[in-house]
Amino acid sequence: MEGFGSRPLAGVTVIVCRPAIDAVNLVEQLTELGATPLTVPLLERSSPADHGRALAAALGTIDHYQWLALTSVNGVRAVVEELGDQRLPADVRVAAVGSATSAALAAAGIDVAVQPARSTAADLAVAFPPPSASG
Repeated sequence: MEGFGSRPLAGVTVIVCRPAIDAVNLVEQLTELGATPLTVPLLERSSPADHGRALAAALGTIDHYQWLALTSVNGVRAVVEELGDQRLPADVRVAAVGSATSAALAAAGIDVAVQPARSTAADLAVAFPPPSASG
């Protein structure tokens, strides 16, 4: 858009449908580009009906597994919250479906062993290395 300089979205209103907590960065970026963001959350995050007991049970036995695969930033938040001060066992490798999930894991101090080139669950499944002979 000629004449708008570094604010190419000046005068444009953009509806952001993410939950408010997930929309912060996008709203900031849109505002910097001159847009007027209108946050209209269409999704709401909530705890599972079992109040996380299934996640707590799974993480309580995580040392029985070789991999932990996370497919969203929200999944990372739930796992990190459940872990609290605990760390994942060193021999549990972590897979992330995309760059945002990987970034959330890195911010939590968790190394990512596998991330597919494309951010889909199907590509994540293909990206896993073959099982080891001992596994």
